[in-house]
Amino acid sequence: MRELIFRREASIRSRVRSSALRLANALPNDVAKQLARDAVYAYDARSSLVHDGYLEETRLSNAIERGHRAVKEMLRPYFQQEAQAEA
Repeated sequence: MRELIFRREASIRSRVRSSALRLANALPNDVAKQLARDAVYAYDARSSLVHDGYLEETRLSNAIERGHRAVKEMLRPYFQQEAQAEA
C-alpha cells in the first residue's frame, strides 16, 4: 500500500506497455497484447544494459528483433491508412 501512495505515476515500464497497447488498438487483441509484451521485453533489455552495463548477446539480439517487429507492426495500420488517404 505504501508503494501505491509513494508512486503516484505509472512506471515507465507500465507506460511502455500502455502506449504499445494504445498504438496497436487497430490490431486483434491477442496480437496487440503480444506486441506490448515485445515492447516491454525490449525496454527491459535496455534497462539491463543501461543499469548493469552488460547484456548477453542473445538477449540483446532478441530484444532488437522483438522491439523492431513490435514497432513495425504497431505502426503498419497507420501507414496503410495514410497511403489509402493519399490514393
